Amino acid sequence: MSSLLPAWHTAANAAERVPVLGETQTALVTSEFTGASWYHSVQATLRKQSSKGLTFQAAYTFSKAESNLTVRNDQNDLTLNKARAAFDRTHRLAANFDYQLPLPAGATWLERALTQGSSIIAPDKL
Repeated sequence: MSSLLPAWHTAANAAERVPVLGETQTALVTSEFTGASWYHSVQATLRKQSSKGLTFQAAYTFSKAESNLTVRNDQNDLTLNKARAAFDRTHRLAANFDYQLPLPAGATWLERALTQGSSIIAPDKL
């Protein structure tokens, strides 16, 4: 089996294959995440319900997500890296409506049982 491995993939020359000068080959086995992120937001929701079974709702979020691993990726001084995160979405608007279907006039008890509480819903995210 060892004859199938290339000659340059042996434990004897592991130090020569380390890509970072001054790094030992055993140090490449472990990793540590030292970054941090911050998220701040203001949220508002508006809801209007009519007497005919129609409800409108809109929700808006103004936010800012920051991280110290976004810009320069300098592990020696993470304070230089604080900037908007890659996943930042400053504005988000979500709107929907819900219409409660009225019971049919003159419906039988079975039709009422099947349609009572039915509604039409339309969500949307912008």
